[in-house]
Amino acid sequence: MVLSAFGATAQANSNVVTVESINTQAIVTMEALSSMALINWKVGDATDYNVSLGGFGMNGTMRKEATKEEGEAIWIKSELKLPIMQDTQEMLMDRNTGKVLKYLHNGKEENMPDEKVEIVKTAYESVTVPAGTYKCTHVWAKSEQVQDIQIWMNNRDIALDGAAKMYMDQGQIKITMELTKSNKQ
Repeated sequence: MVLSAFGATAQANSNVVTVESINTQAIVTMEALSSMALINWKVGDATDYNVSLGGFGMNGTMRKEATKEEGEAIWIKSELKLPIMQDTQEMLMDRNTGKVLKYLHNGKEENMPDEKVEIVKTAYESVTVPAGTYKCTHVWAKSEQVQDIQIWMNNRDIALDGAAKMYMDQGQIKITMELTKSNKQ
């Protein structure tokens, strides 16, 4: 089933909400995994991704960027662009704890989604994405909403959370994000 930008059915509306959760799930996962790495990100650090929604034949892009420092914290902005919608999420992360101090969704302050991500296992392997081939820690995780989360991370060579590739299976929607560019200051 392919969703059009002009779909007006209840089914399309419920799928848009699920699609909007892609950006939220990426942010929640980023917060959970940030405790695995030192947060020494600098303003201007950024990553760009191709985003594919399996089952819908829909492709888009995502950009994550460190935009501003605030004391011992740093603002991370995530912009998701799909043919049917755009979504922006910003979070102020404490560098010492990885906790989100403030969360903005499409410019409005909201509570950070309270979803626990459980790490199931890890392994070391290489992954090839449009930006190149990276030696990564492959992390398998799950949450109440998403039973299969996989992230290939390389914090040394890739900016921000170090994600080279992310896969999330939300049942009807299978999301793949692949790094196209990393800018590490």
